[in-house]
Amino acid sequence: MSKQSAQTQTQTQTQTQTMKPINGLRLEILSAEQIRQIHWSSLEILEQTGVRVRYAPLLERLRDHRAFVDFDSQVVRFPTSLVESALRKAPSRFTWHGRDPRHDIPLGEDKVHFLGASTMITVYDLQGQRRPATFQDLKDFSRLKDGLPNINDGYGAVHPQDVPEAAAHAYSMLGQFSNSTKPGRARMLGWDVSQDCLRMAQIVAGGEERFAQRPNLLAVVNTLSPLTNAPQQLEALWVYAEANAPLFFSPQIQAGATGPVTLAGLLVQMNAEILAGITMAQLVNPGCRVGYGTTSGIMDMRQGLMPYATPESCLINIATAQLARFYRIPSRGTGGFTEANTLDMQAGFETALTTAAAALAGINIIIGAGGSLQNALGASFAKFVVDNEINGFIKRLCQGIQFIPETLALDVIKAVGPAGQFLTERHTVDHFRQELFRPGLSNRQAYESWVEAGSNPIHEQARAEARRILREHQPEPLPQQVETELWAVVRAAERRGQS
Repeated sequence: MSKQSAQTQTQTQTQTQTMKPINGLRLEILSAEQIRQIHWSSLEILEQTGVRVRYAPLLERLRDHRAFVDFDSQVVRFPTSLVESALRKAPSRFTWHGRDPRHDIPLGEDKVHFLGASTMITVYDLQGQRRPATFQDLKDFSRLKDGLPNINDGYGAVHPQDVPEAAAHAYSMLGQFSNSTKPGRARMLGWDVSQDCLRMAQIVAGGEERFAQRPNLLAVVNTLSPLTNAPQQLEALWVYAEANAPLFFSPQIQAGATGPVTLAGLLVQMNAEILAGITMAQLVNPGCRVGYGTTSGIMDMRQGLMPYATPESCLINIATAQLARFYRIPSRGTGGFTEANTLDMQAGFETALTTAAAALAGINIIIGAGGSLQNALGASFAKFVVDNEINGFIKRLCQGIQFIPETLALDVIKAVGPAGQFLTERHTVDHFRQELFRPGLSNRQAYESWVEAGSNPIHEQARAEARRILREHQPEPLPQQVETELWAVVRAAERRGQS
């Protein structure tokens, strides 16, 4: 092992021990009056225009609770009183649990957590090749994330292309649960898929009752904007809400295409879609765990696609954090995505800026803050390591400056006096590890020292660190019986796909 690799390993291990969940600094762009405008405008949309709900059991449940339901068009108009009642039932705080309790994620407590990319179809591998994602990649990504201190979930980042599509969700659950002790993420592809994911999470948790107490799976509901819900998503909503698995409602509106081009109008539509989802979840299971989220952005009018790394996406995330606090429920946003097709300067600045904006706003879980390239289509092993470092930088930024007598350091300043030095003071020894961020990859060497160490660019260092983690890091294995039961669900999903 080179001197530089050993240094990187030591720094990464040190950060693992010292980095803790952080408080966002509450960067805000909306006034209290503007938040109220969004709220009342959304209620007006829900009551007068309505939302299309393409799932008969939910239509019937909504009718039974005095919503205005047109069964022919499947459009539901939501009375304000029904929405307000649902919001009162939603818990303000809950925990998303890891297999290892040290990785538990408290939600709704102003803590910021960084989640990696998900369901990418291509991989930028450790040989520098871009190729279709495999099940082995999914397992390796979960294990890599388990060993990175500034990535908080264990989801396997990719949608494997080498397994039967009908069972890809089950392979995803198996891969993440057997290769990471961090919290897992679910798929939202209809009743059967959701039941499989839930069943596998319950097996790992130790049964249905244990899962209800310590849910280890989180699901994200994406509306079909504008003001529509896909049947598969609604079936999954029912499954997860009934089991009290955390559900985050996150519209993916494209400003100028599936929503208003003005960001204020987009926020009104987004808020209406989220409030409708929360209301439906609370009608399925009053008091179930829900969150307020977004994956919304803009339509690039020149390219005809939705870029994620834009200043508008940052503004939407900041507003999302404020709206979630207004409703007193946990928040979810995006960050770390990039339209870059390789690990270059564009990938670096887009990742850093979008993640920092979401973290400074106080978003509870930032999805995409690890490994994403190619407009959310590709996952990179090396970029996960780089993003882990970016997240560590942002964590330190969000921690701010602590003002207590010990940190004000009056005694040590007086003791050192004019023309002294602080390097050998006990105060420095006691505080430098907590006070100073120590990078594992970023170069702080003089040019000559950097050349002597090999002058390796950061992407090569990141690739080497990813290889080291995959070679050395072994998460706590699942009990053999649990693994056997998980494989049984996978095989059942494969048989169902063949029938």
